[in-house]
Amino acid sequence: MVRKIAHKVAKWYVKKRAWRTDRKILIIESDDWGSIRMPSNRVAQSLAIDNPKIAQVPHCRYDTLANADDLTALFDTLTQFKDKNGQHPVITANTLVANPDFEKIKNCAYERYHYEPFHKTIKRQPSGETVLQLWAQGQASGLFVPQLHGREHVHALAWLAELRAGNQALLNAFEHGIWGVPYQALTTQRRHNLQASLDVYGLTGEEQFQADWLREGATLFAKYFGYPSATFIPPAYIWHKRILPLLPALGIKAIQGIPLQYQPRLHRKAGYQKRLRYTGQSAGHGMRYLVRNVFFEPSSHPQIDWVSETLSGIQRSFDNRQPAIIGSHRLNYIGALDEDNRTRNLDMLQNILVQVVKRWPEIEFISSADVLSIFKSNKALNQ
Repeated sequence: MVRKIAHKVAKWYVKKRAWRTDRKILIIESDDWGSIRMPSNRVAQSLAIDNPKIAQVPHCRYDTLANADDLTALFDTLTQFKDKNGQHPVITANTLVANPDFEKIKNCAYERYHYEPFHKTIKRQPSGETVLQLWAQGQASGLFVPQLHGREHVHALAWLAELRAGNQALLNAFEHGIWGVPYQALTTQRRHNLQASLDVYGLTGEEQFQADWLREGATLFAKYFGYPSATFIPPAYIWHKRILPLLPALGIKAIQGIPLQYQPRLHRKAGYQKRLRYTGQSAGHGMRYLVRNVFFEPSSHPQIDWVSETLSGIQRSFDNRQPAIIGSHRLNYIGALDEDNRTRNLDMLQNILVQVVKRWPEIEFISSADVLSIFKSNKALNQ
């Protein structure tokens, strides 16, 4: 009962405090582009022999690097629709700009972390050059706007500690060029989720490692895409406020996220502080928060009617005079491991967009970075 009341109070607080506009703005934020996950069905089946939980994890069943068919099908869906300004729906493609260099890490007995830029990882895949060309075409056409998700989607120091400790589930996965599998920790960890790159474990050198992770990630991003990322979405929505002063110098002007941020306490056994966030809220240091208030995650939760759920969320956002910011991870658009996954989810996305342009002819499709210029011109935010 107390939890339900707290949840209602939190929703009311976010609704009342969030930035408001009479414009019908729709943003689609999609995480994990560029990051490796499950390399193939063959690898998944092999790992599942000793680790059967893999078959139950949607990211292990569906998520992998996007291939040419994935990107072509996604872009074909988006180009069927235009807003009042003639703009197609935009995917804000939150990108991890590096992946572990497994060979170098193994050669140093898991003592030091090494990485490679994401485009080098993609190049080694079948038709990798074509995939990178499609990334560039999507960017040039305004359908696919990369923003920074970080350097890589793993807490590298915690991962290396588990590998050195002999964690067999992670060692088996490592041999196949993967880290994101279910596992039982052998070292002291606050979470069984190595995806949270900016979690705080209290490991030696962790704070400096994470500062380098941010700086190098932003540098790799700007070098490859030709512009600095204006927004940043911390992996797994977990980060400590100590990173905030580092972000403006990297060009970051807004932090993407969800209404409830889990901020790790600096003592590794002390759990998390919960912080409410809302769109337009100051993050300090001249930055703002962009908070997702609608979701489209059919691969993770297939039991939900996502067409109705997403449209209802958009309707609520507009009723509250707020932009509809949709959270939707990459795995929803990937068919390399299961083509039906991509087909059925794009069919749902198409149905959603059909209704969006019909119900709200004044709709505006923009990226997360685009909304910052609207913030800048908004007097209420700049007082």
